[in-house]
Amino acid sequence: VPGSWLKKGAVVVDVGINSVEDATAKRGYRLVGDVDYDCAREICEWITPVPGGVGPMTIAMLLRNTWNSWKRKNADSATAGAADDVASEAVEGGKQ
Repeated sequence: VPGSWLKKGAVVVDVGINSVEDATAKRGYRLVGDVDYDCAREICEWITPVPGGVGPMTIAMLLRNTWNSWKRKNADSATAGAADDVASEAVEGGKQ
C-alpha cells in the first residue's frame, strides 16, 4: 500500500506479512508488511510494525468481526444462512 493511498492522521493496522531479500539479514531475507512503512509513518498518526505489531489473535478477531458484520448486513438474505453453514463446517473441519 503506497503512502499516496493514505490520509493524513490515519491509523493503519498492517496485517500483511511478506519476505523480501536482504543480504544484510542473517537469514538472507527480512519480513515486511503490505504497507510502505517508511512512507506511511510520515503520514499516519499510528501504524503497526511488521513483524511484531499484529499477532494471530488480532488477525483472528479481525476476521471474526468482519464475518459478523457481513452477516448482520445480509441478515435478510437467504445466502447469509447458507454462508454461515459453510463457515461453520470449515471451522469444525467438515461434517463427520
